[in-house]
Amino acid sequence: MKGHIICLARTITLLALCLVAVLAIPASAQHYSQGTEPVYKGAPSANCACHDSTTGRLGKLPGYLTTNHWIRAYDGVTFTVPGCFQCHVTGWDTSAANGGFDDYYLVVPRNTTGMAEMKSVLCEACHKPYTAGTGYDTSMAATKCQSCHGNALCLGCHPPGDRNPTFDNWILSKHAVSKYTSIPGGAFGFIPSDSNCAACHTANGFVQWSKQTRIDPRVSPSDTSISVGITCAACHDPHNNTNKAQLRLPVDQICTKCHNPEYDVDAVTVGWEIHHSTAYMFEGKGGYHYAGWTYNSSEHKLAIHEKCVRCHMKTIPYRVGLPLGLAYTGHKFEPRQEACLECHADFDRLRVFDYRNTQTRCDSLATALADLLATASNAQDSASLGWLRAKFNYDFYEADGSHGVHNTKYAEGLLQSSIANFSLTQIKQQGSQIPMTYELKQNYPNPFNPSTTIRYALPTRSHVTLTVYNTLGQQVATLVSGEQEAGFHEAVFDASGLASGVYLYRLTAGSYVEALKLVVVR
Repeated sequence: MKGHIICLARTITLLALCLVAVLAIPASAQHYSQGTEPVYKGAPSANCACHDSTTGRLGKLPGYLTTNHWIRAYDGVTFTVPGCFQCHVTGWDTSAANGGFDDYYLVVPRNTTGMAEMKSVLCEACHKPYTAGTGYDTSMAATKCQSCHGNALCLGCHPPGDRNPTFDNWILSKHAVSKYTSIPGGAFGFIPSDSNCAACHTANGFVQWSKQTRIDPRVSPSDTSISVGITCAACHDPHNNTNKAQLRLPVDQICTKCHNPEYDVDAVTVGWEIHHSTAYMFEGKGGYHYAGWTYNSSEHKLAIHEKCVRCHMKTIPYRVGLPLGLAYTGHKFEPRQEACLECHADFDRLRVFDYRNTQTRCDSLATALADLLATASNAQDSASLGWLRAKFNYDFYEADGSHGVHNTKYAEGLLQSSIANFSLTQIKQQGSQIPMTYELKQNYPNPFNPSTTIRYALPTRSHVTLTVYNTLGQQVATLVSGEQEAGFHEAVFDASGLASGVYLYRLTAGSYVEALKLVVVR
């Protein structure tokens, strides 16, 4: 009996060691292989069943079975020559006995059962067939899609150009050239390991970024090779058909992920770098709004659905039958005049997009604001709230890139209000009367969030210092420091970076010193 127990224990131990050994084998090596030739395994529901039960890489199958690669690549398409098979079935390679569709098609009589298992674009069409000792290809390289979605001649069915030239359109876009070089910083100054850059300049990073909700990206770049830019698989999910065109996000959201200003909540104060503000300009939000100004939006905001795609993707879809013609997918993303003509019958093609002088008018305002910004003569000027706020709106306008077309009213509002309120110190002299005495008035509003106005009076020209302190006596802001003429003045205090609580503001002018309390609330 004791011997049987020992034998059983040894058996259990052996089985456990075998299990550990199996688990230790890389996932790619656990797939079954028939010999040394590449082997296409056939119907995914039967032979890729391991990817049907959970999330992540093991949960790809259910979504894939809803895509056109599975549903329409073969079914519903009439093939006239074997040349069609290289893009519509799996394993078509006349130079190798690879267990694919061709093995069943070329034999006579044809093995229709085997052909049915290999029809459509199956998993191994993109991930490569399994070869002993070689893992599957899981990269997001655009060249995977190029073989079928390039503008090549497909004999028997399509004349030159009438295929689905997505790749050829995409390669002309900035998405294709926004990838890194092997030199740190790259041709465009991008840094491969930077979590911000990788989110919008690599396919792998964008897949991570598309699942986040924050406005400034934070990803963990795992593939920053030169071959990975914003490729097809960055925007289109090969394994899911939830959104139109298999996009990873709805059409009106996919472009917004990267084409937003990426500004921090304290951007106006610290001078944060603004990136593409396109989506926010279109929505009429995100710029610095001055008190007392109303910021309206143009009709584009409500009238244009699928905003970016509607105007930037001129699409002539793939067609079957006569008359045949060129197919153009619009993946170059150039703005198209045809979109303007849909609503504006008086649109002048010769003026490009300067419809009703929109671009000329907005650019003139931007030039006027730039001239004001250039009057800053020192670091103190360019660090003042008055300068930073105006510069923020100027950068916001420039980063949009449409010269006012995306949202004319909002663009003009930002520029006009910045010009009207421009000040290098954000200090304004009120009226022409001369006060009789020094006076520091209570700030208004109070309590406040995030900004308040502080007014004071000077009976004579004085050296003025206006500072803010916390309850520990620590100086947290200097609003004024320098000579000022006699008169009534005001300064704006922005407490965006301060915590809620009571603070003191103190005015020193000549021999006059006065301090009052103000309250920040969140």
